[in-house]
Amino acid sequence: MEGSLKKWTNLLNGYQERKFILKGSILAYYTEANLPKGRCFLPICTIFEQPEEELEFSIDTGSAMFYLKANSKEEKEKWIHALKIAKVESEKIFMTNSSLKSKSG
Repeated sequence: MEGSLKKWTNLLNGYQERKFILKGSILAYYTEANLPKGRCFLPICTIFEQPEEELEFSIDTGSAMFYLKANSKEEKEKWIHALKIAKVESEKIFMTNSSLKSKSG
């Protein structure tokens, strides 16, 4: 999945439009110039839906928080659904690989 979301940058600039690409277990985002800016590995992240906020949600990477805002409620729901599916699927793969490594050792 890919698309534009607004990402909180700082108090001075507030939310800035960023391009996000979800591929496998990685969520990456890019600046307006399409330069890679950051990414997070979903198996170790926590996704917060923030139901009290119509368009906002956040991701805790363990070392940073991504505060995100969708352009519509439907878009927010699509992103959260895709992120949760990717997280669960990548956790299954991680657990399977860990189990195979422990059995072979």
